[in-house]
Amino acid sequence: MSTVAGCELCEQEGGIPVFRNDVLRVIRADDADHPAFYRVIWNAHVAEWSDLSAAERDTMMAAVAAGQFPPMPSDKPCRYCDFRTVCGTAIGRRIPPKRDYDPAIDALFDRLARAPPSARRCIEDAILATAPTAEIGARARAGEPLAVRVLDEYCDRFGRALANVVNILDPDVIVLGGGLSNLEALYRQGRDALARYVFNDELRTPILRPELGDSAGVIGAAMLAAS
Repeated sequence: MSTVAGCELCEQEGGIPVFRNDVLRVIRADDADHPAFYRVIWNAHVAEWSDLSAAERDTMMAAVAAGQFPPMPSDKPCRYCDFRTVCGTAIGRRIPPKRDYDPAIDALFDRLARAPPSARRCIEDAILATAPTAEIGARARAGEPLAVRVLDEYCDRFGRALANVVNILDPDVIVLGGGLSNLEALYRQGRDALARYVFNDELRTPILRPELGDSAGVIGAAMLAAS
């Protein structure tokens, strides 16, 4: 099992231990503001959720889904939801606080967590229609199931689409542009998807970030107009 010196969740339990096996552990957060906050933590150090294999992510989410853990002896509910069971996951790192997210999107995710199955699709559609890409990426890294599913599907479609370009044009390099070029998962998970769909056994075409950032297209148009 790999660990990293200085990583809080490698060197400490991360809270009050509830369960542990060879690959993961469950802790209860020792935090007065989170009286019903539990985390499922991968024991080995993993920098990003997408670095886990599909089977490992399934194992992680199965633990979250099965997490009917005993509530803390407190009448105060978690301030982020009304649940007294699992309301968080961690994969070798601290989850970004929810206050860093857009409050309106945050409210929709909270509604989704409490919604009956019959209402979930409508709330999911509302989230996907309004949530910024950066927030979906951040929530996917934190293990939010909807965000993970959306990002997995997007990266797969990204790989399928670019595979057509690579198979037909065989470019020397692909440089991404626009706001989506800031999505970290495209350079790992998206590239892995591309490798699955190209004709060759090995993907040799690099996928690069734009040196001018996500405004490269606007800068290029301005330079063209100026010339």
